[in-house]
Amino acid sequence: MNNYNHYQVGGSLREGTEIYVHRQADSDIYTGLKAGIFCYVLNSRQMGKSSLRVRTMSRLQSEGFVCVAFEMRELCVYQVSADEFYGGFVSHFASELKIEIDLESWWSQNTLLHPFLRLSKFVEEVLLANISQQIIVFVDEIDSILNLEFKDDFFAFVRACYNKRADKPQFQRLIFALFGVATPTDLIADNKFTPLNVDSRAIELTGFQLSEAKPLEQGLIEVAANPTKVMAEILAWTGGQPFLTQWLCQLINTSNTFIASGWETPAVEAIVRSQMIEHWLANDRQQHFQTIRDRILHNKSLACWSLGLYQQLLNQGELSAEDSWELMQLCLSGLVVKRQGKLSIYNRIYATVFDYTWTEQALRAIRPYGAELAAWEISQDAQYLLQNEALQWALVWAKGLSLSHSDYQFLSASQAQELAIAQSKTQTAIQQETQAIERLKTVQHQTKKQLQIGVIALSAAVISTISTFFYFQQSEQQLRTNADILNLEREGSRILQVRADGNQLKDLLGAMKSAQRLKQLTKQHSFKYLPTHTPLFALQAVLSTINEQNRWHLESPAVAIAFSRDGQQLATGGEDGAITLWTPQGRKIQTIKTHKTKTLQGFPISISSLSFSPDGQYIVSANSDYEIQVWHLKTGTLVNKLKLDQETLSDVQFTNDNNIVVVNAFGKVAVLNLQWKLLHTRQIAPPQQGIDLTISLEGDAIVFINAQGKPEVRDIKTGALIKTYLNITHNLGDRLWHSFRTKDGAYISANLNTLKLWHPDGTLQAEIKTHQLLVSGFSSSFDGSIIATSHPDGMLKLWKIHPQKISTPLTPPIQTPRVVVGNQQRINRIQIPGEKLKIAGAKSDAKNRIMDATLSPDGQTIAATKFNGEMTLYKADGSEITTIQTNLPESVIKFSPDGSRLVLLSIRQQKIQFRLANGHLIQEMDAAHSKPGIEFSPDGKELAISGNQPDKIQLWSSEGKFLKTIKDADSLYFSPNNQTYITVTSSNTPTRTLRLWRRDGQLLKTLSGQPNEITAMGFSPSGQFMVGDRFGKLVIWSAEGNLIQTLNHGAAIIDIAHRNDGQQLATVGIDQNIKLWRSDGTLIRTLETNQIGRFEFSPDGQLLIAKTIDSTIYIWQADGTPITRIPMGGAFNTFLNFTPDGNRLISSSGSMIYSWNLNLDDLLTEGCNWLGDYFQNHPQELQQLPSCRS
Repeated sequence: MNNYNHYQVGGSLREGTEIYVHRQADSDIYTGLKAGIFCYVLNSRQMGKSSLRVRTMSRLQSEGFVCVAFEMRELCVYQVSADEFYGGFVSHFASELKIEIDLESWWSQNTLLHPFLRLSKFVEEVLLANISQQIIVFVDEIDSILNLEFKDDFFAFVRACYNKRADKPQFQRLIFALFGVATPTDLIADNKFTPLNVDSRAIELTGFQLSEAKPLEQGLIEVAANPTKVMAEILAWTGGQPFLTQWLCQLINTSNTFIASGWETPAVEAIVRSQMIEHWLANDRQQHFQTIRDRILHNKSLACWSLGLYQQLLNQGELSAEDSWELMQLCLSGLVVKRQGKLSIYNRIYATVFDYTWTEQALRAIRPYGAELAAWEISQDAQYLLQNEALQWALVWAKGLSLSHSDYQFLSASQAQELAIAQSKTQTAIQQETQAIERLKTVQHQTKKQLQIGVIALSAAVISTISTFFYFQQSEQQLRTNADILNLEREGSRILQVRADGNQLKDLLGAMKSAQRLKQLTKQHSFKYLPTHTPLFALQAVLSTINEQNRWHLESPAVAIAFSRDGQQLATGGEDGAITLWTPQGRKIQTIKTHKTKTLQGFPISISSLSFSPDGQYIVSANSDYEIQVWHLKTGTLVNKLKLDQETLSDVQFTNDNNIVVVNAFGKVAVLNLQWKLLHTRQIAPPQQGIDLTISLEGDAIVFINAQGKPEVRDIKTGALIKTYLNITHNLGDRLWHSFRTKDGAYISANLNTLKLWHPDGTLQAEIKTHQLLVSGFSSSFDGSIIATSHPDGMLKLWKIHPQKISTPLTPPIQTPRVVVGNQQRINRIQIPGEKLKIAGAKSDAKNRIMDATLSPDGQTIAATKFNGEMTLYKADGSEITTIQTNLPESVIKFSPDGSRLVLLSIRQQKIQFRLANGHLIQEMDAAHSKPGIEFSPDGKELAISGNQPDKIQLWSSEGKFLKTIKDADSLYFSPNNQTYITVTSSNTPTRTLRLWRRDGQLLKTLSGQPNEITAMGFSPSGQFMVGDRFGKLVIWSAEGNLIQTLNHGAAIIDIAHRNDGQQLATVGIDQNIKLWRSDGTLIRTLETNQIGRFEFSPDGQLLIAKTIDSTIYIWQADGTPITRIPMGGAFNTFLNFTPDGNRLISSSGSMIYSWNLNLDDLLTEGCNWLGDYFQNHPQELQQLPSCRS
């Protein structure tokens, strides 16, 4: 049986774990610190720095060293002062090393000294005086200090401790080790202070080697015949990168896939590609890839240089590289590594995730001239160089940035050309001026008549000059417009590719401003006439995923937050000891001052927990002075209070029956009434084992994190276990907020700066970045529709949670099929025979993929079937209506022409179902058929499907009644006028025959001139019948069956599309060209495309859309002018439709339905509505959005 917990993905490995991998760095830092040398480990994230620290501390402690660890992230909170920072250092020393001292008094007696000098004095006079052993100070997350103004003082303190060794021997016993994501240069703002100038040792953290990774092989014994070879394949993909190696080992360990001998290479590759690389953004739960991406792209001054260098690595494999600050910053991203003077990409996984396409897209989003640069690099043609205002914009953008070699070459060439043009114009102007003077001298000798002629000529010249002036004025305006378009495209691309983590409203405001500017650039706002579409898609992307609805600043950072049961009020309580009531719109209702005095230590009594009574009349609070208070909200008066005996409270909550539940930090629960009568008490969680105890929203259960890191829920009255979320594991060392609703088992957690919403079965539904800073307070509304978070900078944010935005915009993670690789049998597993690996997770889970989809005639409903037999109904905006299990796997589906019926046809089950438009089953019948496909008559009364043999067609009524079988017919097409239909004989016959029939079954005509090898056919809206063959001929007959004309596409025709007005048609061939034709047979244009799987015209005939088999949508104007492309990714299916009004484009891929609103005004209105509450507290933002003021 696989051991899911054998590996740990992310976080520090605990002491004693069997999966710790010893590297050279373990020996280097151990020997260095034992020798008293200052050591530092500076490397990219998730390289095992913290695990190395934990292991080294344990090893040294076992030998008698005194070790103390500092997490700088905890000390370097937002706007921390020097006094707070160094005071925190002293306090941590005293508490961790159990030094008995009146710390507050000692600190106060030394206030004349600078805070870092107080720390230095404490170390010399207290720390070293009380502890006789060697003391090793481990400082983790050292990069957290880099933004502090007084960081040099800290490094001066460390350096001074080493310099004092010569005069004060006791300092020989004090040793420092720094860990973090930084370069040595980052720590050397002033060379006089840096500790790196003392006797120091840089500890290099390299990737795992095969000889070192033996501990990791243990988890592969049950899932592989040869674990060592599997480990070698793992390292071939990860390059030994610790996080990726642990993750991939865990994926293999839990995949339920046995890897037989000889199958290691394809098996590991299949899992890597399906569960790590494909849909990497959705699979990246620990945000490993996202951290790399953000570190490169968020540093605007370096992003272009880094991406340019990375592109060279993709092309060349490795480069010689000299040390530079820019290069070290790129290495800190973890994407590249420098070995023996050569720079290379760290591993195959990174090179595949961050491939050339990703790099191009990222550069395109950054550069305002990406297309021009690409064209110039290929052709070296001067026409692609920048000129005039475009060049000026580019130079303004490039100012202060580190650019790639290609950027500098391009901009230099553009400037050189601009200078040459200017010099040429100057020379021309001088020549023209000389010529004008000569002409003036000649004019003086002319006759009066000639002078009159000269006046006329001069007038003409003046008019010409004025015309030229206006021409250049218009040209200048066009340049400005083009510059605006470039800026809009760049900003839209940035929003599409790089969202501002924790700042969704910023993204929305930016997208709204871009869309509004786009609207101002054109008088016609329809999709066809927009000069660029990137802002429209950017706004749509933000609106489809946004959760942040409002934010405002509090006077004091909130620690406690609570919603009233009806969601109409919000209470916050923080360090100032006040309770403030707010509306969800951010309007302050009232403030209740709970204390007038301060504690003996001089700090305010802070509010730690809040809860509204069920009727909303009272609020109960708990504070840091071990007191519980009940307040009447209407009057703001204190109703009752209870002083506890130095018990640290974890939470307090009203129950449904108006009692109060209190839980302390040791897992003990008490239930009291409003008169403080104790109703019952119970030990719910084991002392010291229950962490982050929280009362459920209803007040009837306790949720806490057990010793295994799992959320555990127990009944307050009985203590009985209600639920354990076995699929959820939290790091026990992290501060966690969470909420639980007993009614439906909904669970929400928040730690660091991330919200996570969990399904009752423990599946992660959504993950939301809340802020750049940590979450300091958290609460969920009673119905779970709104979440509030507070942060150390005083920011309060409200997050709206609704079903259609609870999943990521990308295709969700696909589960790997549970199969056996190779020929070795395993118990309780499925064996797939065969010589070559054809499964092993290389493909998406087909059962969850969409099989077919159909749009209702009114454009309001989408019906989609999955391979597993589920049918889901969606609104046109993509939000789900309902899901029904039809028990018909692999079914095609179609709406009737009037939208009242849905018909499903399953090849696997050989059944047909008739349902109402709401999904209600009318009846199910056996329907043996040879191929999928449903053809409704225009009046919706009949439908045709294939028969049980290739030469038969079945006719059914829309009510589900079998009507008859039509023989000698493989396909049937109803005419648009509903008077006739055409049948086509089977492709198995020597010559395929097309016959025209009256609806009553009377044969009217056998069509002449028909091709033999038919590849595409169908009626046009005007009733013409068209057939394409494998030789590229398109044969067209009239509605009466008369041959009209034959067109030549030039290659086998695979599909035909028609404009609704009948004025234009399009053919796509096996040559992947689309040809546009007028109805008279005139060829308009040929479009070169890629493997078209589906295409059609928009309802108004103004647009042509196509979907390629890589699930990319292309949009052109009807004349073939390209508009845009939309890459979706995921498994291909043919569903692609406009709604009848043309305002929405709907498609699907993989297991996702996509719906794009193409109406810019609608999107702006939706954005304005979402920002309504936000505008009440930020009127200045409303002033910048005129679209919302109306």
